[in-house]
Amino acid sequence: MPSFEIDANRLKKQWDYFVQDRLSLPAIADIQTFQEDPRPDGLRLHSRKAETETLRQWEGLGLSPGQTVFFVGAGLGYLVERALTLDCQVIWIESHALILAAALARYNFLKYKDNLNILVPPLSRESLETFLSGKSIEELALYTHRPTAAALQQSRTLIEQLIHRKSVNQATMARFDREWARNLILNWPWIERSRPVARLFERYKDQTALICAAGPSLSADLQAIRENRERFFLIVVDTALYVLSSAGIDPDLVVTVDPQPVNSYYLEGYTGQAIFVADPATCNRSLRLIDLEKLYFLSSPLPLGRFFESFAREEAGQVAYGGSVTTNAYDLALKMGFRTIIFSGLDLSFPDTRVHASGAILEERLNLKEGRLFRREMHNRSQRRALPERFLPGHTGPLPTNDKMIVFYNWLSNRFVLDQKQCRLLTSRASPLKIQGLEAISLEAFLQDLPQLQKRDLSGAHFAFDQLKFQERLEELDTEFASLIEILTEALRGLETTETITPALTEELDRVDRKLQESAESVRLLGAATQAAIVQSQNRASRLEEAIEQTLSLYRALLGSARSHRRWISIYLSRPQDS
Repeated sequence: MPSFEIDANRLKKQWDYFVQDRLSLPAIADIQTFQEDPRPDGLRLHSRKAETETLRQWEGLGLSPGQTVFFVGAGLGYLVERALTLDCQVIWIESHALILAAALARYNFLKYKDNLNILVPPLSRESLETFLSGKSIEELALYTHRPTAAALQQSRTLIEQLIHRKSVNQATMARFDREWARNLILNWPWIERSRPVARLFERYKDQTALICAAGPSLSADLQAIRENRERFFLIVVDTALYVLSSAGIDPDLVVTVDPQPVNSYYLEGYTGQAIFVADPATCNRSLRLIDLEKLYFLSSPLPLGRFFESFAREEAGQVAYGGSVTTNAYDLALKMGFRTIIFSGLDLSFPDTRVHASGAILEERLNLKEGRLFRREMHNRSQRRALPERFLPGHTGPLPTNDKMIVFYNWLSNRFVLDQKQCRLLTSRASPLKIQGLEAISLEAFLQDLPQLQKRDLSGAHFAFDQLKFQERLEELDTEFASLIEILTEALRGLETTETITPALTEELDRVDRKLQESAESVRLLGAATQAAIVQSQNRASRLEEAIEQTLSLYRALLGSARSHRRWISIYLSRPQDS
């Protein structure tokens, strides 16, 4: 019996033979032994009653037709076989050549090659993300084969991280989709009078930027930052602005992207000279606290934002999104051309049970709430325990964190490894976090050796925008949304009053589908829920009873979105032109 080792080269050769011609699969004497009594590491690949055991595992897996399922190991492939016959997209991860050879000899998987992908560890995030792209979290499933779990643990962990990140992103979209749209429309009069962030790109080539996040370790760096302030370009995330300004430090640039109303608290009372870079869908109260002569805006990833920008005469400028304002700030620093980028307060964890740097605005607001029965320590603990506790590597041991922070950690660490060839990436030694691609330094000693920062003139004309065409198109959209509201209201009335599925009802829903397709552009602007509505309506022919209920709830969401978009557009169209 062979040892249980990872043999990627051998596995690849056997799979190549299989794809070319199944009959050319090399005759391995041990394959028959594996089929009769496979015991790598003392564990069977399958029960002696493989078919019975497979049925039990299959019922526990609970797959539906068309799902994407990751098999982290699959033994001799009985479950894979069932998943493929159910028309599932299968990603099969296997590191042991002999196990796969035995599985391929047992059953002809070649007829399902369009739905079957076999991957050999080590896996890359890029290869896995291609299978996740365009899929909702409900379409994904993960199975781990117990006898081979230990050998494939690293692959399983990576897949779980990517699925969790997608889950977080999907939850974020569901939570903020409507709020983003509202902010974007209400913010546009301010965006029209600001400047695109693309004008900042490549303006600070070969100089040094310091990015301040609001992690607890920022407090330890304030003195070094203040004493060497003129030696670097200071970029601050909005959550850290109050900490810096309270310490007498005025940044050069502040990044703000959060759509929630609490975001405006970070900017209240600021009177410094910093320029601001904002997402067009940031909290609409935030932009009203910023001097328009100091405001720059990012290109929006939202369909509605791209629609607005299509009337511009110049590019807004794209900055990568990684889920956190710090990830935006980092990608912006790269695009501005800085040769050296230093981080302070990049903790992504809760060292010493702390959540924010001392003096952060949310910490200060707790002064208004503190009393005998509520202490700030209770609040910090609830924040730390809102999600299950996880751990990240630290310089002196594991650091407590949560899944949300790990999403940001993975994004940044992957980027740091890729970007360290084009610039020097550093972090203050005050931060306890250990992150690949970042060199830990004594911030005070490093800053003292820097030359004086060479300032750049960042003034210029306002955004070049075709206001007349934009106004005309918004008026057309207002009419289109009114038509959508009428169509959906009528469709919902029929769905809500029916008790049985009739040919008349089916014909009515088909008519609604055609109307939605005719209004494809305006429907696309209504956000994530609309895409699901279209998909569900297209699936109705094969699963009519289930789709009726889904279509009912999705059409309600679509109707609500159309009504709110029309209301916000009306506010924009009715505003005084000089507001």
